Amino acid sequence: MNKGIKVKQYDIGYKDLPKVACTSIKHALYKLKFNKEYNRQELGVHIHRYFFDKLEDISDANYRFLIIRDPIKRFLSGYSNRVTHHKELSKNYLEKVKHQNAKMLLAKDIPLNPGLGQFFDYFEDYINVPVINHHLKPCINFLDNGLEPFNYIYKMEEISSFENKISSIIGQDFKLPRIQTGGRKFSVKDLTSTQLEFLMDFYKEDYKLLKEFYTIDDIWKEWKR
Repeated sequence: MNKGIKVKQYDIGYKDLPKVACTSIKHALYKLKFNKEYNRQELGVHIHRYFFDKLEDISDANYRFLIIRDPIKRFLSGYSNRVTHHKELSKNYLEKVKHQNAKMLLAKDIPLNPGLGQFFDYFEDYINVPVINHHLKPCINFLDNGLEPFNYIYKMEEISSFENKISSIIGQDFKLPRIQTGGRKFSVKDLTSTQLEFLMDFYKEDYKLLKEFYTIDDIWKEWKR
């Protein structure tokens, strides 16, 4: 079984990956399913929780979509949005989290609201906080059957092609809203060579999975330019 979000009236199935435009896509697909905008106040939960509770088998959908992203750029986006923008490694945030790992982090003498360098210094501590782990762990952990179930795979840089394909399926213009864009933007050039090598190892299984789309060599070349 391959679980995801299904838009039955258009035979569309979509599998979300954190920090790969998934919030924007979920809002757009909700509007497509129900012909209205998602209203968190009305439904009482964040859109991620809403769809998590309503996942369906998308294996039989005619159009099965996956959007992918270079693993290290996905990491940088996740750090930017969750740590620098949402402050999910701040004292105030961690005190509200009931998970044991958040409490353990507060008890340790390590920086909160860490800068990028500090994040690497204490990576194993920060990555165990559930919300950080969810957004930064390798995407292969979300894909039980790899890329095989999907007949339409688009790189993040090709998101307009995804929009165009959906538009052709539904017979009307389909555009994604821009959501979860907060936080300072980081590039691979903000990393040291040691940090880059660490991430290449951390995401090595992702690079194997996505080898037809993204490579370690490409990231090295971009870093050196």
